[in-house]
Amino acid sequence: MKSIFLASICGCLALLTGCDVWRSAEHYSQGTNFLVKDDYKRAISELECAVAFAPNLGHNHMNLAIAYTKAGKMDKAWNEYKEAFSCAYPESTDQISTQDFQRFYKTYVTDRGIDTIGNSKEYIEAQLGKPGMILANGDQYVYGTCVMIFNNGRLMHVSFIGDDSCLILSL
Repeated sequence: MKSIFLASICGCLALLTGCDVWRSAEHYSQGTNFLVKDDYKRAISELECAVAFAPNLGHNHMNLAIAYTKAGKMDKAWNEYKEAFSCAYPESTDQISTQDFQRFYKTYVTDRGIDTIGNSKEYIEAQLGKPGMILANGDQYVYGTCVMIFNNGRLMHVSFIGDDSCLILSL
């Protein structure tokens, strides 16, 4: 009786901890396969499940962002890119993913004039939502790998972490 009770507790703990990660991995794998086959509707469905089971894994959000982008759902893609870089485990957002983000950023932000030098913080935040991080007493906004530097509430510089032109004034 005692061993049955312990087995039940162990089973419940496994369900609460590890099984969600396994389920997430299954959906991630299926979603990524659909993404490669350009079946974006099914990719989105599977990757949304992966995110639901393990919302703290950056690669789940990153691939969902890519699927949304390819399906033309740019606002949803932007939100997923932001989530990918703010996750508890963002190390899964590798160099390729960073390049995807930068290409997306150009289309979603730069081509729409949102990051034009001189734009106000209020305007940028209204267009892009709250940044993942705010540094330097509010003078730096970080969206994904993009750093926006403000002076007197106006945008004065935009760069990407890892670029030679990237300025981070203080952490």
